[in-house]
Amino acid sequence: MGDVPWLVALCGLAFYWRLGYPSLFDFNEGLYVQAAREMLLRGDWITGTVNGIPFYDKPPLALWCAAAAFRVLGVSELAARLPVALAATCATLVTYGLARAAMGRRLGLYAAAFLALNPLFMGTTRQMTMDIHQTWWVTAAIGAFWMLERPAARMRWIWSTAFWACCGLGFMSKSFPGLLPIPVVLVYIGVTSGGSLRRAWERFARLQPLAGIVVLALIVAPWHVAAYRQSGHYFIEQYWYLHHVGLLKATDFDHSQPVWYYVPMLFVGFLPWSVWLPFVRIQRADSAVSDESSRTRVLALTWALVIFLTFTAMRSKLISYLLPMYPACAILAASVFSDPMGTYRRRLAACAMAAIGLNCWIVVGLTASVLSPLARSSTDPETIALATPDMFAFACVALSGLGLGLIVAGVCVWREARCGVAPAVAGMCWFVAAACTIGLPAYERSVNEPLRRIVAEASRRMVASDTNQTRLVIHIGRPRRPSVFFYLPESLFRQKPATIKREAILLESWDAAPVRDFIRENGRSMVIGDFSHASKTLAGYDVRVPARNGRWALFEAQPSGTLR
Repeated sequence: MGDVPWLVALCGLAFYWRLGYPSLFDFNEGLYVQAAREMLLRGDWITGTVNGIPFYDKPPLALWCAAAAFRVLGVSELAARLPVALAATCATLVTYGLARAAMGRRLGLYAAAFLALNPLFMGTTRQMTMDIHQTWWVTAAIGAFWMLERPAARMRWIWSTAFWACCGLGFMSKSFPGLLPIPVVLVYIGVTSGGSLRRAWERFARLQPLAGIVVLALIVAPWHVAAYRQSGHYFIEQYWYLHHVGLLKATDFDHSQPVWYYVPMLFVGFLPWSVWLPFVRIQRADSAVSDESSRTRVLALTWALVIFLTFTAMRSKLISYLLPMYPACAILAASVFSDPMGTYRRRLAACAMAAIGLNCWIVVGLTASVLSPLARSSTDPETIALATPDMFAFACVALSGLGLGLIVAGVCVWREARCGVAPAVAGMCWFVAAACTIGLPAYERSVNEPLRRIVAEASRRMVASDTNQTRLVIHIGRPRRPSVFFYLPESLFRQKPATIKREAILLESWDAAPVRDFIRENGRSMVIGDFSHASKTLAGYDVRVPARNGRWALFEAQPSGTLR
């Protein structure tokens, strides 16, 4: 019970504090949240839609969780993100439990802090996306296998069933990467069986693979069959060809990266704890003779490497793909403190930690002297939106406090490795506090709020005029902002078509021709878009601008006598 307050405070700060703020981020969060909202509004739990178009990006477990939260708590940003925060909490607790059981209470807390307090994990947890759901189920599957492997394990069938069930739920969270615990376990068994094929087979047989395949099929197959029956070839084309084959080959998505991409991305995303990863000591482990700490470290290393190498082999790469290996990285980083470090290794780590802190201060100086004036002179509207005094104030406050914490941590590590954890954790807590109190409000005011006000005005006019409810154009280009749909009246998306429609309910287009054709066919229409771009598109029409906020504007347009 002594660790409960620490874990509650850690998860509360990292995952829950101001979780419902700001409004939705684009692109992915806006897309997923609107798909869950339309799923609930239409009562169709097989096919999520975005603006009426079937959404077969990934399996729908995350959408189901968000839609269920909407039903219980009402439709809001907090409800959309709460299942993700719960998944992150569960992953943190399992990571803590594994590290504590293998290496002791202190290192269990270290592992939990390392997982919860890093930029990528925290940032992803505060959005409704699918990566944290998948990370949780991968972590749960590895945890179930770890319990199965314990010499004193009882009722092993429960843990083997849990392993396969978690793999299936991981698949339903984000498709095939959810099955990565299976190769992780196979490689680990091979490495720790002392070269004995018989022992390896006996350990693998404990997983009851035949029964496991049945469990997997019972979890994964029903939705896939139902989706195919409902959408037929469209499901095959969108789900399998586009979002699986196309993503794997990086032919249909702008995700192609070089083979070395994940090396710097792991270092940056797992900061500052990535400093400890090169100092992990791995001893050869044998399941029959090694201690639990050694076996757990080998399992964590296998877990991390299998996932890292799998995604490295893919052409399509995103930094968030590495999240399922973060619990393993947290355990490995914590394991560094299980044995005394040599003077040379400890001081090298101290220099690295202090160097990162010093770089934070350098960035603060560059922000004030170079980046701020440079950003203000930019003509890119996305850069202009971010180049506000409040955003620069956040960068200075957050990075200066984080830098100080890491420099102090480096000084402490120089003397004794464990002493450096507390100031580094304090620095990361400072960063989170600054992000929640300064950064997120600044981002909301500069990026989200101007467009939200325009959408709110459009919604008010659509509700007030039944005849014009569907005559709306979203005239926004890259990056798309599907979150706009989330803030439009729910009555637009409530109707459930007799058959799956391929057409959108509202026109969404950056090109001028579809917008002009839409207005010509429908008459008086509202257009939400960039003022400069939309003004050019609507040239030759009768146009009125009832609302404008920054670069965004709401137009009322109708055909005139001189179309160009």
